[in-house]
Amino acid sequence: MTPESSQLPRGPIIQSFRTQILERHEASRRADLHLREAILENAGYKRQTGLLIQQAKGTLRQFEFAQVVDFLSSRTVREYIRFAQHNPAPVKDDFPGAVHNIQMALRLTDALPFTSRGPEQLHKPNFFSTASKQLMSFLSSFRRFVSATPVETWDRHTAEVFLYSLKPILEIHAELKRQLYGK
Repeated sequence: MTPESSQLPRGPIIQSFRTQILERHEASRRADLHLREAILENAGYKRQTGLLIQQAKGTLRQFEFAQVVDFLSSRTVREYIRFAQHNPAPVKDDFPGAVHNIQMALRLTDALPFTSRGPEQLHKPNFFSTASKQLMSFLSSFRRFVSATPVETWDRHTAEVFLYSLKPILEIHAELKRQLYGK
């Protein structure tokens, strides 16, 4: 400090800094409130969109569902559903949760890019995993079809042909049962 600067009146400088800091601090707090509202609103819209996509997927036939979401990539559809599943309750007051999910929420509408490292498959999926997924997918499709078209409404020939086509699954079941239990 020089002798001249120590003799300058300090009060106005102190007051100027204080005023500027206070103004910017208050402006930051107002911006925080706007940001909080925007993040919560954004997460709410993304959750609602995911829930609608889930509902459409469960209600519509596959080709109808494809028409409904034809403007979205399959990855975006999948991520919307995942977002809704991870946020089962409305996010109106869960600011920490919304902040935690904001990156994924912004990726859904391309405000942030998806991180793409290419297909991640370190090893070939094992037989049991693949078979289980295919069987669960088949079962899900069957249940959806039967709920829309009950078995009682099928013509006899169609029912018999379909029943016969299931025979290989029963043969696999019987063979495994014999091997495991000797029956």
